[in-house]
Amino acid sequence: MPIRPAAAQDAPAIAEIYNYYVRETVITFACRDIDAAHFAAQIAEGKYPFLVAESGEAVVGFAYASEFRQKDAFRWDTEL
Repeated sequence: MPIRPAAAQDAPAIAEIYNYYVRETVITFACRDIDAAHFAAQIAEGKYPFLVAESGEAVVGFAYASEFRQKDAFRWDTEL
């Protein structure tokens, strides 16, 4: 299964995958769907790694790191 850096055009597929888990489970801790624009902005920012897994031409999974907490003391910590 190929894994590559995410690109802006992957954002709709990422949102679809993520929002399934928002609606059907409690594991995301999110209460509302997150739109593709949010993921596209996160990918474009490029501050942390954002990867996608492909099957054929379809994005079937993703992984990303993000800021752990906003306080200065946590500036080196990330969440995966």
